[in-house]
Amino acid sequence: VSMAHDHGSMTDDKKSTSDSENADQDLSNKKSGEIVMDKSVDETFRLQLTNVYKTHLELMNAFLATQSSRAKTEASAVQLSLEKVDMGLVNGEMHNQWMMAVPKLNSTLGQIRNSEDIEAQRLAFADFSEALYSAIKMFGVVNETIYFQYCPMARDGKGAYWLSTIKEIKNPYYGDAMISCGETKEIIKLTY
Repeated sequence: VSMAHDHGSMTDDKKSTSDSENADQDLSNKKSGEIVMDKSVDETFRLQLTNVYKTHLELMNAFLATQSSRAKTEASAVQLSLEKVDMGLVNGEMHNQWMMAVPKLNSTLGQIRNSEDIEAQRLAFADFSEALYSAIKMFGVVNETIYFQYCPMARDGKGAYWLSTIKEIKNPYYGDAMISCGETKEIIKLTY
């Protein structure tokens, strides 16, 4: 499925904010609960996004094991899963929202694949996790309970989030060094 096409109505104004401004806005949305899921999104699309989430868990496991080469391989698997998401299944504003999410997901996966440095890969994973969280909150997944977890020490004390299937903290940003550092910030229960 090709993800390139003309949007015509999308203006440069929508694309003019920087990644850091978008990240700040995303974080404020998380805190205030402004990301609202559209329950009319096609179930097939949700299933495809669920598959991206499930595939990303092996990428997270590579970081838990502090395995840079495995992270590269798993990032490629997540990329393939992402490419299988059919954007034609969402319309209107939701389509535009997906088209704004995809570049961030793709670029962060590319950063992981193109780096040999586990710390640089982990920084990219933090950005990927936030973008995936926003997509999941907006579009939903099928029959998953997701733990949105946070480590205040990651990114040199700026903090970083990740998504997990388990309540127990397994911090992907420090491997064995600080495996239990963090807390659950939100439990996302989506059963659509």
